[in-house]
Formats: sequence, C-alpha cells, structure tokens
Amino acid sequence: MSLSKVTVFSTSQLILPALLCYVLTVVLAPASIKIANLLNAVDRPGEIKIHSRPTPRLGGLAIFLSVVISVALHPTMTHTLPVNGRMLVGMSSSAIFLVGAIDDSLDLGARTKLLLQIACVLLAVTGLAIFYPGQPLPFIAVFIFILLFTNSFNLIDGMDGLAGSLAMILAFAIGLIASLTHNQAVLFLAILLTSSSTGFLFYNLNPARLFLGDCGSTFIGFSLAILLSMLWLNSGHPSVGLPLVVLAGVPLFDTFFVLLKRKIRHAPLFAGDREHTYDVLLQKGLTIQQTLAIFCAISVFLTSLGVYIYLLLT
Repeated sequence: MSLSKVTVFSTSQLILPALLCYVLTVVLAPASIKIANLLNAVDRPGEIKIHSRPTPRLGGLAIFLSVVISVALHPTMTHTLPVNGRMLVGMSSSAIFLVGAIDDSLDLGARTKLLLQIACVLLAVTGLAIFYPGQPLPFIAVFIFILLFTNSFNLIDGMDGLAGSLAMILAFAIGLIASLTHNQAVLFLAILLTSSSTGFLFYNLNPARLFLGDCGSTFIGFSLAILLSMLWLNSGHPSVGLPLVVLAGVPLFDTFFVLLKRKIRHAPLFAGDREHTYDVLLQKGLTIQQTLAIFCAISVFLTSLGVYIYLLLT
C-alpha cells in the first residue's frame, strides 16, 4: 500500500507542532552555547575559516532536541509508518547526531566518522525497506544518496547562515511536495525541519553566535536525505529521482565542483580549503550577506524547478 494515500493534515493541525519546534529551537539555543563552551566544542578562527572569533558549534543540539520533542508530543502525525521502521530511522537519526556531537568535541577523524556514518545510513535504509518493501537495487541508490547528501550538506556549512537557510528552503519544498501528494509523515517532518532551521537562523545569521557543528549539519542533511528518499520510493516512478536531485542540488553541486578542483590540482580530496563556491564569491569582494542572498536565490530556483518537474512526472 502506498504510504501517501492517507489522511491529509489540515493547516491547523500543523501550526502547533511547527510553532513548538520553532520556539524550542530558539529557547534551547542558549543552552547549546553553554554546553558547547563547557565541552570546548568551539570553532576557532584559522587559515581556512571565515569567522574571526571563537564560536560555539553545538547548534545542532537545539535543532535535534526540538525535532525529537515535537515528534514525541505528536505521535499520531507519523502513525502511518510501520513502527519497526520508525524505530530504526529514529535510531539512525539519533546516532548520526551523536557521531557529529562527539566529533565536534573530540575530533573523531575522517575515516572513523565515515565508518560510523555508513553504519547509521545502513540502519536508516533498513528502516526505509520496512516502509517500502521492494527490489534491492533502489535501496543501494538510496544508501549512496543519503551518505553523499549528508556529507555534502556538512561540507557546505562554512558560512554564517548558509546551511540553515538552505535547510529551511529545501525542507519547505519537500513539505510542499508532500502536501500536494498527500504524504502525511513526510509533510509533518519537513515542517519540523523548516521551523527548527528558521529558529536556528536567529543565532546563526552574520555575525553568528552559534554554529550548527557537525552534529547539526549531518543531522539535518541526513534527515533531509531520508525525506527525499521517502518521496522517491513512495512515488512509484523511478524517474522522479532526477527532480529530487535538482531539488537538493546546491550542496551536491558545490561538493562536486570542489572535489573536481581538488582532483585537477592533485590535492587531497577531503582536505579543507577555500575552494567552495561561497569562498570564491567572498574572495571576489562580495559580503557574506550578498553571498547568502545569491545562494538562497539559486536554492529557491532549483527547488521550484525540482518541485515542478516532480509533479509533472507523477
């Protein structure tokens, strides 16, 4: 049975959890700052860093807790999904957050972090397989996409307000598709991510008082990738994978071009540098605000295009 053919939420049913998630993020952010300072999870200025002062980087804690609490207080919003699958996806999302939080505080190292991420993605894909039983091949593609997008979103989190703004725009677009296709659970979760990302921007716009950190960027990227995968698997049309990639295009395209530049220069693929698109724009003299506006405009265009093509194909 398609998971999209379920009871449709009314606007009033979504307003309360959306507001709750927003308020919780705003309220919990100061506590995240204190905890980050206590654990020395602080991003300090450096050669490849844009910011000029030490900044706490556990902002993902406020977002993670706001989403978890909102989901826990509104259990009927996801009741259309099988319980076992919900547990596995929830465990994988919590685990990806925990891996990021440990890395923010202790620096796990790229190889260890990647191995732990792979385990988290395998857990999530197992949960999705329970949601959408079918052929194994699509789930290999889903595994690759979730792992790739999680790390792409993590890599693009290098400028004040950028990752939070992109998350807000992409989550809203996912929610729009879910609303138009009557996908209840995806709509609810997308609304929570939209609200929490919006609340986080109150502390993250330039000059940022709080960074997402790996715990935030990987949790958001992981969650968005799961929701995009659910839209694809639920559609019954393999071809809609293309517009969903367009929808999520900004982090993916930026990562692709950065890795391509490093390959051409024979530089280590996973070493930090100032080759991201936002770095190039800043080096050309644009301000952080101007660069953010350009990225948001591109994201709005790509998400609008992706939504249009998705609905055309389905």
